Amino acid sequence: MNTVFRYAGLTRFLKGNTHIHTTNSDGRWSVQDVLDRYQQAGYDFLAVTDHNVVTRLEDRSTGSLCLIDSVELDRGEGPYRCRHVVCIGVGPKFPDRTTFPRMLAAAKRDKALLVLAHPHWSGANVNQLIRGGYVGVEVHNGVCHYLNHRESGVWAWDDALQRGHDLFGFAADDNHGVPEGIKTFDLGWIMVAADTLDRPAILKAIRAGKFYSSTGPLFRSLDFADRKLTVHCSPARHIWLSGPTWVVTRVNCPDDKLVDSATFDVEELLAKNKNLPFLRLEIEDERGRRAWTNKLFV
Repeated sequence: MNTVFRYAGLTRFLKGNTHIHTTNSDGRWSVQDVLDRYQQAGYDFLAVTDHNVVTRLEDRSTGSLCLIDSVELDRGEGPYRCRHVVCIGVGPKFPDRTTFPRMLAAAKRDKALLVLAHPHWSGANVNQLIRGGYVGVEVHNGVCHYLNHRESGVWAWDDALQRGHDLFGFAADDNHGVPEGIKTFDLGWIMVAADTLDRPAILKAIRAGKFYSSTGPLFRSLDFADRKLTVHCSPARHIWLSGPTWVVTRVNCPDDKLVDSATFDVEELLAKNKNLPFLRLEIEDERGRRAWTNKLFV
């Protein structure tokens, strides 16, 4: 396993959501409602991803909220299967509401970041993930949680990592503003270590995997020195340093205890487990909400 630490020196993270819908497709909230609610919730950047049409927002970016023109493509792929692709950062000539192949080709031409959305809900598999030109997969999708508890893509993510593919995990809302009475936003997001609050810096950092995903907890700092990994985080009841399948070293607390830091001996873990394809960190707070780093060493 390589031991170049992906998160070295990263201290400033910007909060963003990469899967949001408005009334321009099948969302309940207007564009202005979306912008107002997310900005009030402390977001630094948004990728609004209406279905098969780009809601053009980049010219409405401000010094406190960066908007990245994006889209979600979708099509059926047989009984009880479909494919939804979030395309973050499409260009000005993207061909709205044309065929799925044409739109996907345009997104690739624009060098958009392609993310496989809600694989459990869609009936996707890991082979589709590793062959589709994706930078990553949604490991948590907020809307799929209340639809039918098929919000997790961690299983596909770990399988791809175990096969040697350095793909990234994204948490996102997939906010449609429905149903009424249910919280539909600020359910999952990414924290990106971008140098500046603008589209090029944010996309560059995401492409390098310099972000983590969360449904609540925060990583305060991540340090690797003398073959030891130290994590500081918001109060957590579990901190896991995980590899493939059963490989893990962890801090687990009783229900009435919480910790905000842990140090793991990476050298000892590697000595016990030869040729590890990956290690990543995961934390869980007292409410059961989780956060995930990407593959730590590249």
